[in-house]
Amino acid sequence: MRTEALSAARGEIVTYRKVLLEFCDRVGCDIVDLDQERAICTVAIVSSRRITRALINSVIQNAMEALAKMDAKVDGMLAFGVCKGHLQAEVDKVSFVASVLPSDSAEARRKRRGENEVVRGGPDLVDETTREICELFWSQVQARDELEAEAKADKKRAKVTPPSPANTAMEAPVAKLPVQKTATVAPAPPPKTAKAASKRPAKRPRSSISKKVAHDLLALVADYIANHWGDGQGVTPAIHKLVDEFWASA
Repeated sequence: MRTEALSAARGEIVTYRKVLLEFCDRVGCDIVDLDQERAICTVAIVSSRRITRALINSVIQNAMEALAKMDAKVDGMLAFGVCKGHLQAEVDKVSFVASVLPSDSAEARRKRRGENEVVRGGPDLVDETTREICELFWSQVQARDELEAEAKADKKRAKVTPPSPANTAMEAPVAKLPVQKTATVAPAPPPKTAKAASKRPAKRPRSSISKKVAHDLLALVADYIANHWGDGQGVTPAIHKLVDEFWASA
């Protein structure tokens, strides 16, 4: 029953967030004060794609095409910056949701988001329908938090619940009989045989790498690009080989 109520509360919150985001877009504000204690805030959410070998090769190809259009001399620092920028554009996807947050929260007090200044609006922008949605959103968030706290407490109690009395019933003591020792003959040791060589499973290649590892790879690629920029068409196959070798050892 609690699980169903929690799922329902989360579903309602997602719906209200979409409506509130549409409101912020309509009035052209990032933050709108609801009252003295709360504000409607747009919140940026960054989701990252997995960095696969195909994605890395695509990033390098796009970076090389961008470098070819530049008039500047191609050195390692420039090549790495272009590669890193293309990687970030491919991997990090920014989306926005809207929430009702306390006015003293960090998001509600934000002045800038990246290079852009946050646009703030007053309570007079909030129409009656939006205000009702905000109250419904606020109540659903509180209900969700209470249900999650109860579920967490139930899980904690389940871990410390003592075993049932039936499993801990004391058994009647059994009298110990004297042990009679008898002479035993040690068994003959088995014949020695050559041990089979242990076979370790082959290391499976990674399907993806982290951003830090990807930056290390792109640094190597950037140095190679800078040192072989004038080699013509032979650069691309050599870089693919470099990526393959790095991937195998990553």
